[in-house]
Amino acid sequence: MARHQQGFVNKYRKPLFTTLMVIFGVLWFFTKPLWHIHALVHEFMEPAGALLIFAGVIGRIFSTITIGGLKDKELMMTEIYSTVRHPLYFFSFLMMVGIGFLTARPELLAYVMIAYLSIFLPMIRNEEKFLTARFGEKYTDYAKAVPAFIPDFRLYTARERIEINPKLVGRTFLDASLVLILIPLAEIINILKRMGVIDIILKKLSIDL
Repeated sequence: MARHQQGFVNKYRKPLFTTLMVIFGVLWFFTKPLWHIHALVHEFMEPAGALLIFAGVIGRIFSTITIGGLKDKELMMTEIYSTVRHPLYFFSFLMMVGIGFLTARPELLAYVMIAYLSIFLPMIRNEEKFLTARFGEKYTDYAKAVPAFIPDFRLYTARERIEINPKLVGRTFLDASLVLILIPLAEIINILKRMGVIDIILKKLSIDL
């Protein structure tokens, strides 16, 4: 099964995901919370979000180091791939949950989780079909032993040597690290909201329009 035959979601995942994230940004910046959470919960959600994003970044880098340049060429079943079949998707999900936590708004947390899963669960199913067609019984046996999305670290096994692809790791680090910008940005937005600055800006814009 060729990559371009893996379905609508897989083919258009980038514009779909970008659209959903633009909607998320509009909701975050231009709308008020559906309900107010306790101050202690608010104080917990922001650092928890930052930790989840960092965990996601580190996990994606480790996953890329593990697979090197062997993606779709060999069936990787060691290191992080011995605990979960699709670690890049899982760690990206952690990052998205972290972004939701940064907003300190439960409804936006639910939105990013649903938005992510609506795109990437179909992609996981398509990936499963591709890998089954490519590796056959070897992959089906692997799929029976290792969970698809949630890691089981009790299964962890490692090779004696890993060949690292510096270019691929660097690109993954750069892509994942861009999300880290959201940590200070979220704090700035939340401070501006608490000060009422954003409400003033929105009222000004509505008058001008």
